[in-house]
Amino acid sequence: TQIVVDVEAAVVRLGGNRAFYDTVVAAFRIDAAALLSELRQQLTQHDDRSALRTAHTVKGLAATVGANSLAALCAQVEQRVKSGVDGGAPGDWDVDTLMNPLEAGFLQTLQALPTAEHASTPMDSEPLSQDVDANANALRERLAQMAPLLESGNMHACAVCNEIRQDFPQLAATQWVELERAVNRLDFAGALLLCHSLQADLQARASVR
Repeated sequence: TQIVVDVEAAVVRLGGNRAFYDTVVAAFRIDAAALLSELRQQLTQHDDRSALRTAHTVKGLAATVGANSLAALCAQVEQRVKSGVDGGAPGDWDVDTLMNPLEAGFLQTLQALPTAEHASTPMDSEPLSQDVDANANALRERLAQMAPLLESGNMHACAVCNEIRQDFPQLAATQWVELERAVNRLDFAGALLLCHSLQADLQARASVR
């Protein structure tokens, strides 16, 4: 079975600098998501040359972070598009047939990537606001609703996240800010860790009151 993300090999290729690797991973989460969206649009519009460049770029980004499975999927799409470009005719493929496995592979990669960059320490964390205490039970219920959605990769987690932001506008804890960012870039694995962290903080506050 092919390893989804080979962190050790990727770190070695980056000179053994794990901190730099974590920086690259953080950028990958955002950049690759945007590029895959562009790729789907380019294929839909039969802009094959742009699609070829985008697929090649995503393949390189995936290889850099050690996402070998995703890089292989990108190579398949790249080869398919290249055959159309070389033939001088627009591709006759079905966009979903090309993109669905690639997008699924990207979500699998996000779940497999290390999430150390999300970790916060007491020294640099913004604590939960006292204003949250009055509605702590309601917030815990909403987080409990969102957690299984994050765990299963259900896109409805994005809607629940937006609802929490609207219902709790005073919420500014570091874990929540990072959780929102993770959900917005579809990093459900990282968001789930932050969700559990926030739930633990709320439980700890309830136990000392």
